[in-house]
Amino acid sequence: MRLTTFALILFAVMTGFTTKPVPNKEFKILNCTMQRSFGGVAGSGTSTVFMVELKALRSFEFMSDTGYAEGRADKIIIVGDTSTKPIKKLKKGQKIKLMIPIRTPGMIGGSNEQMVIPGSPVCDPPDKLTGRLVLRYKAGGTKYITLIINNIKDLEPILGQ
Repeated sequence: MRLTTFALILFAVMTGFTTKPVPNKEFKILNCTMQRSFGGVAGSGTSTVFMVELKALRSFEFMSDTGYAEGRADKIIIVGDTSTKPIKKLKKGQKIKLMIPIRTPGMIGGSNEQMVIPGSPVCDPPDKLTGRLVLRYKAGGTKYITLIINNIKDLEPILGQ
């Protein structure tokens, strides 16, 4: 009896510390693209804009939070939503488009007129999850949920002139 209890506790502890991504129950990924932009001024930073189109698999209140890519993080923007709030009520089957801009810092100007343009903060995704793009959001509750996206179409870069 004691050996069985010990084995069950050991199994629970070992599986409790692993962080396997749970299949996403809120969204089906329809499309994801990324496009890099390079500034035309010496010292200007670069930006990568991720556009994600999702289809809701159930009705819920979506609260956008953070997108993680390229070792940086920035807020998720709901495209086409005139509200400045990061919350949107979704119905089953409804499509939503998200934009995640990831920027590197830049320094433009010269001598005493140097201007630093901050980029997206350097940050790792939550729970050490790996993927080309990791989205963190809430779906009608208080717990954060992550969506890992690896299948991303690269668009032609925009070169500054």
